[in-house]
Amino acid sequence: MRVPFYDLRAQYLSLKEELDAAIARVCQRGELQLGEDCFRLEEEFARHIGTRHAVTVGSGTAALQLALLAVGVGPGDE
Repeated sequence: MRVPFYDLRAQYLSLKEELDAAIARVCQRGELQLGEDCFRLEEEFARHIGTRHAVTVGSGTAALQLALLAVGVGPGDE
């Protein structure tokens, strides 16, 4: 039996209007990072998970570097 993990098309279609509007807004402003939408996402996500702050980053590598820095891992730690 084949069981799909998720149906991305169905997820997209259920949010299509909202997603398309958000993508258009970001592209029109030219603010992929450090824009109004990023700041709003950080605020809403922090509130959603019950913390005071949240930070968005531009890549998985940046996320890993920030996480390591936050727990005190630095140069020379192996």
